[in-house]
Formats: sequence, C-alpha cells, structure tokens
Amino acid sequence: MMMDFLGVDEDELGNTMSPAGGSTVIDAFGPGEMTEQTRAMVNTYIQAAMDHTAMLYDRRRQQPRDDLLTHLVQAQNEEGRLTEGELITLFSSIFGSGTSTASIIASGIAELARHPEQAELLRGNPDAWKKGACEESLRYRPAINAIGQKAANHTHAFDMEFAAGTHITVVVGAVNRDPRHWGEDAEHFDIRRDSQNASLSFGIGPHVCLGHAMSRATIEEALAVFVERCDEIELLEEPRWIPFVQENKVENLRLGVLVKERAAGGISPIAGDRA
Repeated sequence: MMMDFLGVDEDELGNTMSPAGGSTVIDAFGPGEMTEQTRAMVNTYIQAAMDHTAMLYDRRRQQPRDDLLTHLVQAQNEEGRLTEGELITLFSSIFGSGTSTASIIASGIAELARHPEQAELLRGNPDAWKKGACEESLRYRPAINAIGQKAANHTHAFDMEFAAGTHITVVVGAVNRDPRHWGEDAEHFDIRRDSQNASLSFGIGPHVCLGHAMSRATIEEALAVFVERCDEIELLEEPRWIPFVQENKVENLRLGVLVKERAAGGISPIAGDRA
C-alpha cells in the first residue's frame, strides 16, 4: 500500500525494497546483541536502499509522473527546500510507516476484546466512536514507545539541566499514561475519553509524523469494520509482544470470534466457530 501511495511500480521495487529486506533491518534493531556482522549487513542494505531511492528520484526527474515522488522532486526544484538527503529520508519514512499502523490495529483489537462493552459501543455507532477507539489505542500502547530528540538550546526541564546538543529519549508510553494529564484512570483503556485530547504517539510540532492523518484514518476504519463484522471477540491467550523497549509490536495475537455472514440484503449474524 505504501508503494502505491508513493507511486512506485512493482517492477521498480528491486531487491532492496522487498518486505523481507525491510524486516531484516527492523529486526536487527530489536532485542538481542548487535554484532559487527549484523551491523555490516544492515549498513550495506541501507546504503543499497538509499542508492535505489536516489535512482527512483532521478527517473522521475527525467520522466515526471502524477505521483508523490514526482511532486517531491518538483517541490525541491521550485522551492529549493529539499536536499537529496532530505528526499531520501522522506521516502524511507513513508516506506517504513505501515508497520506502526499495523501494531496499533492489533493492539486496539486486543483491548476491544478485553472490553466487550466498548466494542459494543463501537459496533453500535461507529461514526460516533471510531475516532475515540483510534485515539485511545494510540494513547494506550503507542507503536513507537520511545523517540530520540536533541536539545536545540540549553534547556531546564523536570528539575534537570540539558546542554545544547544533548541527546534526549522521550518515553512516549509514560507521557501517554501520565495521570496528571489523563486523570486517575490513565492506566485503563477507554474509548470514551475526549478524543480531542491527542496523545504524543505521532509526535508534535515540526517533528510530527507526516503520515499521521492516513494512519489515523486506517486505524479508525480497521477497528470499526472488525467489530462490525464480528458479534463477539475474545482473547484465546495473552498477546505475545516482541521484547523491545522502543517499539510495541505484537508477535502473536490469537482471537476467538463469532463472525457475521454477508447476505444479499446486508449483514446478518450467524452462529460460527471460534477460530
């Protein structure tokens, strides 16, 4: 889907843009030891991917299309705002963005299974509750749990001094459950929270996630459609999470569902096996 969004054809992907290659790089930054061999493999892959991306931009310069890559190149030429490095970084940010959206959807479904009364709210009136379901899923268990930042200036915050240039890790998961902001029930999942009270899951200000609008729309529709098509949802076992501090990523999610059957006159509930 992200390649369609960027305007990259299947024959333009190449080996460096394959899902398997991308997963190898992502997994290398997960739990476990980062060996010199792994580091060299990842660096080789990333350099090849950057070279391939630069080639795609050159192709769009020579043969413009009505796609996002062409628009980015033209924005660079007309406004002078984007360097080649910035163009490549934008591409990689969009290319790798789908996994975090998938993690939020999986986490949100798991929590709706734990809270059937909230799943029923969403099922009964999706237009009223799908935004709340999305925002609460983002708040409760952000896909990216920690974000690295750098102090632009000498800063004093939280009774601490940060010199200019200091690298700072913001633990989004902690901010998103701060009872001083979210109330005493901050540790509880509740889609009825004020959905205008946005969390920090997509960042804020000039560093906000560029794809947050599309991600939110995807999460809203995915959660609403899932509960609409399932009369009941239950966890068959506790979800298994990949043990990685920076990301909340589901390794295994086993559900039992009672499904609905699409009929000519609409969707009607039927008895179904749990799978």
